[in-house]
Amino acid sequence: MFLTLVLVVILLILYHQIRSLRYFSSRSTPGPHPSLFFGNLRQLWKCQSISRQLQLWTQKYGPIYGFYEGAYQRIWVVSDVNFLEDVFIRQFSLFTSRKPIAIFLNPNEKYPNDIVQADVYSLHYSFDLWGPIDPALFYPDRHLTQQSQSAFLTFGLGPRQCIGMRFAMLVIKLTLIRLLKEHTMVQSNKLEENWRLNDKRVITPQNCWIRLEKRQ
Repeated sequence: MFLTLVLVVILLILYHQIRSLRYFSSRSTPGPHPSLFFGNLRQLWKCQSISRQLQLWTQKYGPIYGFYEGAYQRIWVVSDVNFLEDVFIRQFSLFTSRKPIAIFLNPNEKYPNDIVQADVYSLHYSFDLWGPIDPALFYPDRHLTQQSQSAFLTFGLGPRQCIGMRFAMLVIKLTLIRLLKEHTMVQSNKLEENWRLNDKRVITPQNCWIRLEKRQ
């Protein structure tokens, strides 16, 4: 009986492993072939630079592909500019421009000449709009489902929408293209220990340490 239970548990583990490792292939997404338990970790362990290995995979599999860090950790690699634009624009909703505060108004009073502002924070963290995956998590797949325009209000909406949105996207694209075309980004030991956020009008890092190596 005990051996039977052990065998059943092993088979269930293998079943879930195989099912998890079919995530990208079931979506017709290319990528390196994974192995049980390790995914593509062995290939990453053998290479001297993870960034250079990603460059080789990008050349082989194209602008959008996936690999596995272990059996259950899925990693998307995207160099498609249009897809990145959706991620940059819509994930920016996680960085609200002001701290949430509670304001209580008397419903019987009128406030002439005041500004009525939408509750952007609640919209951008709504499970009904951005679920079932936790809206606080970085999960680009959620944007594959078309949402209402009024569900994303970081830059406003309508004729008074922020005119700097397109300019900001253009600057981001040009900066990344120029940077990654000439350099390889390598993990810096100072990044995590010096990572601090300033929670002011816009949430920004105090500093961001990266290491760049000139491409051969």
